[in-house]
Amino acid sequence: MINALLWVMVVAQDGDLSVTGSGRRAGGEYELKIAGSGKGLKDGETVNLRFRRLANRVEWADGALRTLAVGDEIARAAVVERNTFAHQEKFAVAGEVEVVIEPDVRRAFRVSTLPEEAYAIAGSAKRFESALRGLRLMVDDLDATKGEMCPVGRKQAQLQKRIEWRRKAYREEIADSYLTASADALGRLMTDIESAWELERSGKDVTSMMFSLTGEPFCWDEARELIGKVETVSLRERALLTVRTIAGLTEEVLEKVRSGHTGGWLRAEKEFSRTIEALLDADQAARTGPVGAAYATAADDSSATLEALIGQAREVVKAGGRCIGGAMADDACVFDLAKSLQERLATFEKRLRAQK
Repeated sequence: MINALLWVMVVAQDGDLSVTGSGRRAGGEYELKIAGSGKGLKDGETVNLRFRRLANRVEWADGALRTLAVGDEIARAAVVERNTFAHQEKFAVAGEVEVVIEPDVRRAFRVSTLPEEAYAIAGSAKRFESALRGLRLMVDDLDATKGEMCPVGRKQAQLQKRIEWRRKAYREEIADSYLTASADALGRLMTDIESAWELERSGKDVTSMMFSLTGEPFCWDEARELIGKVETVSLRERALLTVRTIAGLTEEVLEKVRSGHTGGWLRAEKEFSRTIEALLDADQAARTGPVGAAYATAADDSSATLEALIGQAREVVKAGGRCIGGAMADDACVFDLAKSLQERLATFEKRLRAQK
């Protein structure tokens, strides 16, 4: 696991206050460090901070993927020393966090390095696929308990035990998932299926229950269809997170070039390369796996593939290296490459957020 300190992602200038945010992987969690400085900060005074995770959610009515602040707000306080303050906060999931520095400074910071984001996409996708398979198998088992060929005695008890095990196991697969919209939707669907099972076990009619995702009356055939629809959402979200990571990488390269400082470039370049390789590996794993065709339909545009965008990011990194290394007299090339990539990324993100 990576424990190196993340580059400064954002510098917010608000009057006399300068705020930076950096993140790193630490002890199995993601640690965000917020630091601020300014002449208006007086030693001994308290700076109030509020943290809230930013996550994706799917609007089932139109299929749109939106990013918003979710969960309970975390309130913290930091003491000013020598006109500066610092605070560290840990989070379970990679991604972004909204930070409010009272009274009115509001910024979003990454809590993970770019390579860690890429690894989180791959790891969460793998676990999510496992959860989907498990939920489908659990529904098969539920059908078996109430069908005409329902086993009796010991076999029935074993089947019930397996259902109970799967209920727990596949919730654990989506816990703390980076596929936040998909995990939220699947978790809600799991709850609906479990509630329907409990109703039937008590001899009650499940048609009185509504799906929490769609608001439609519950039925088992529709539950199976919804599993497939959530899978499609997960493929879109996986591609969206990849696009967002590429966008972050591109901006980081541009910041390095704008600064003109060669110090730290070699280390940053290694991080960029690791990110690109991890994204490519995850993309190829999806394309060659059981959901390959569906993934390509969700991820790719008619004029380009997600794989091509990752390759274009590699070219931006190479151009940045040549510019910082002094081999290029003009840095226009790297900015032109980055602009072209950013425009394509914006088009991809708009499409992925909207239902196809």
